[in-house]
Amino acid sequence: MNPNEEKTKTRNRLYIIIAILTVVSAIAIGVLLHALRTDPGWREVTVSPGTPLSAASSLRFYFQVQSQYGGKDFRSVTRTYTEAAVRAYALFDTLAAHEGITGLYAVNAAPGETLKVEPELYEAFRLMEESSSRALYLAPVYAVYDNLFLSSDDLLAKQYDPYYDPDTAAYFAELLTFLKDPAHIRLELLGDNKVVLHLSEAYRRFAAENGISVFLDFYWMKNAFFLDLIGDRIRADGYTKGYLVSQEGWVLCLDDSGDGYDYKLPASPGAAHAEALMHYTGPAGIICLKNYTADTVYDDYYFAYSSDNFATAYIDPADGFYKSAVPELLLYSDRASCAQLLLAACRLMIREEFDAAEAKTLSEEGLYAVFYEKNSLCHYGPAVFTESAVSP
Repeated sequence: MNPNEEKTKTRNRLYIIIAILTVVSAIAIGVLLHALRTDPGWREVTVSPGTPLSAASSLRFYFQVQSQYGGKDFRSVTRTYTEAAVRAYALFDTLAAHEGITGLYAVNAAPGETLKVEPELYEAFRLMEESSSRALYLAPVYAVYDNLFLSSDDLLAKQYDPYYDPDTAAYFAELLTFLKDPAHIRLELLGDNKVVLHLSEAYRRFAAENGISVFLDFYWMKNAFFLDLIGDRIRADGYTKGYLVSQEGWVLCLDDSGDGYDYKLPASPGAAHAEALMHYTGPAGIICLKNYTADTVYDDYYFAYSSDNFATAYIDPADGFYKSAVPELLLYSDRASCAQLLLAACRLMIREEFDAAEAKTLSEEGLYAVFYEKNSLCHYGPAVFTESAVSP
């Protein structure tokens, strides 16, 4: 039985910051608002007034710009940002259709039909297929976790946590017999941006019996795709002196001027090692996964138990349980997209044991891994690190 019955809640929050910088800037992951700069000469704007965003999306945008980008240029980049952000949200929205957009909602609503989707969404599907990840098919599992992350106390959260609740674990076991098997669910990419979602009759019956109507969802991963889509649009308009950062602290640095940037890699609560500061130059993408959070207000995909344990969205497509091979893992690259970095990070993170050899192999391919091993910082790649005694 679906543990979500009569309690299903949904959430599609995105917090994106676009910061246009002058010199070295530091990004602290964890509490989103700490990433906002208040240096003289910076301006903060939101998406254009009257932007038709769903209230349920809880979208918040920040754009900080050098004073030289005033007047017409400032209005232009704000318009570009707004259009790109609205489009990105519409493409990945599973809750509603958007005029002029054939996005994820349309694919979920029409299994068995051939649809021509927007090229950006098709590319996202292609990346998921290329990575061999079946996380895209975990939408019914994500619906259960959504309730877990929205829970107000331990007792409620444990009703949706497969580690604590036998009914949830049993439901996942039955559900995953479908989700793991391409014979039951498979998105076929036909070329020319055309796709068809194949569902078996058995899975259709199971879905109907359990109130499942959303079959595909990028869920907690979508912000990496948002960064790429919005960044591509801004870069195409010539605004490259800066970076974008999501609520998770994932970064797309657009700056190719040679200026230096800092990124803070935190230390998990109670860790014997200090946090580290990564010094790098752009352009670059940075993805950091951590199995804890300091702020559950801005980190949507965590639940902090009173025991100091955390439930996370790092869900194994093999069984529906959340897993973390290490407390924190960072990947960065000057050639891979944020989505590619995230999918690679998932392969390293969402498992029982961490594979340092695989991390090194990725680094040889230009996706540089950073992690702690026996309280020592391990990293591959050109960035320079310093360790701080300051607690995260």
